Amino acid sequence: KITDNVKSIYSKNNLHFIIKNDNSLWVWGHFYKGIFNEDVSSISLPYKLMDDVKSINIEDGNNSSIHIIKQDNSLWAMGRNEDTQLGDGTKTNRFNPVKIMDEVESVGNYTLLKKDGSLWQWGKYNGSNSPVKVID
Repeated sequence: KITDNVKSIYSKNNLHFIIKNDNSLWVWGHFYKGIFNEDVSSISLPYKLMDDVKSINIEDGNNSSIHIIKQDNSLWAMGRNEDTQLGDGTKTNRFNPVKIMDEVESVGNYTLLKKDGSLWQWGKYNGSNSPVKVID
């Protein structure tokens, strides 16, 4: 048994996240170095990352970045960022979640949908380091 009170689970290539019933986000598993720390490539037991989480997206491929939507619909990101995958306006790796924007409904790789129905993209889709509105 790993833990109790799990609401949802997200998993890719041996990297696992759970959101518990209290909306806390936990992580464990094997991952690409640089997602949480330059030197760490695994966490053996669930580690609490943050509170008030609604959903997450793990980037396809090498599991190098994570986007988190909190209960207040704010978007947060962390992990590797050499390809501007976080959308925070930089190419700096982030070992702790950084806020990207508010009023987000859902997020995918380099793309998000805001609560007003507008579609935003960044990175390899439009060459921008930050989300840019592409459809109202």
